[in-house]
Amino acid sequence: MTGWQGSGYNGPNPGGGSGRSSDEEETAIHQTTPPAPPTAPGWPQQTPPPLSQPQTPAWGQPAAPQTGGWGQAPSAPGTAPQGWGTPPTASGAAQGWPGSQTAPQTGGYGAQPFVTPAKKNKLPLIIGAIVVVLVVLAGGIYYVYDSFGSGDDGGSASEAVKGYLEALSNGNAEVALSFSGDQPASKEFLTNDVLKKQIAEWPISDIRILNEDKTMESIGRGDVHVAAKFGDKNSDATISVKKEGDKWQLAHAAIKLDMSTLSSSENAARKTMTVFGKEISEESAIYVFPGFLELGSTSPYVSVTNSKPLLLDAIGGYSSSSFLQPKFALNADGTKAITKLLDAAYSSCSASRSLVPPAPCPVKISDRELVDGTVTWGQPDMSAVKLSDLDEYRMEVRISGEVHYEVSGKDSRGGTKRGTLTSYLTGATADVSKDQVKLKFN
Repeated sequence: MTGWQGSGYNGPNPGGGSGRSSDEEETAIHQTTPPAPPTAPGWPQQTPPPLSQPQTPAWGQPAAPQTGGWGQAPSAPGTAPQGWGTPPTASGAAQGWPGSQTAPQTGGYGAQPFVTPAKKNKLPLIIGAIVVVLVVLAGGIYYVYDSFGSGDDGGSASEAVKGYLEALSNGNAEVALSFSGDQPASKEFLTNDVLKKQIAEWPISDIRILNEDKTMESIGRGDVHVAAKFGDKNSDATISVKKEGDKWQLAHAAIKLDMSTLSSSENAARKTMTVFGKEISEESAIYVFPGFLELGSTSPYVSVTNSKPLLLDAIGGYSSSSFLQPKFALNADGTKAITKLLDAAYSSCSASRSLVPPAPCPVKISDRELVDGTVTWGQPDMSAVKLSDLDEYRMEVRISGEVHYEVSGKDSRGGTKRGTLTSYLTGATADVSKDQVKLKFN
């Protein structure tokens, strides 16, 4: 017999106040030196001593007590001392304008010298300027500490974006979230543990600010063009930022993944999907950081990848909502499990002598000339068997191809009959939705 047909079955700039220069100070002091006064006839001209030296009496004259200030004659008895540069006033004497030739003489001296009015003392202004500078500096130091120490912004839009990405690269989820005033509804996947998984797979590096658009800075809006590497993937996007108070912040620090299409779908594979090991079939939305996204399935035989990575462009605009586009596929474990079951099923036939071997053998011989119980089954040739792509809606893999056996047996006339038995696999499937693969033969 040669042709048996077998039937088959995812700073301040300190402003310093400018004080008076040293030259100005020196000039002001020297200008207080009174010029030589005009003298009355008959009196020797008196020259006032320098401001910084004690007055020495002229030869033969008694020393006058010093009770007043600079450039003034002694006060009359019973008269209160005068202020600096103020000529004494004698009771009943007519007052003259300072520098007048007719000024009355008192105390044995000639006319009072002309005293140039002292320049306005700038010391209070200088002190005030120093105080202002110190206040500005103190405020600037506090601002820098408050902004960069807390991690919730820098002084510019670019610094805010760069600080956010640096926080992600360092695995600090809390600091990264502080760069946005719009906090996500759920932080289940926005933890340090999850973030460390992300950067372990796709480290964030080569952060570069390419441009900052300040066109709308006056209304507290800005755009920062930034680039970075996530693992070996290059990403660049224009990130929208806004000013909240005195701080620039990102519109969003996390990506909102809308899960509504997954939960309402009849796609059986999507209902098995997990994110970082957690089932999400009942979630309407989840929030994640940009970068690596660990997608999986409750089935150990199915792998899940996202058709498009969630990188910088996913947080770029004022809306952070995105949709997952998962692709499901039979993984290596699934292929191995199906192949093992197929081998076991078809090999079981070889242990039988019957025309219709018991399960799990999916093959039988329909030759009435052969005597049941006398059949010898060879080892199956399964080289032509193929596994199709995963059917996401049914969580099944279709099996197709041919299985060949060399068989022999006694015929009804007592002779021996030999030939090749071919089993055609049509309609066979493997259910991979559960922990155990189940084969179905037609």
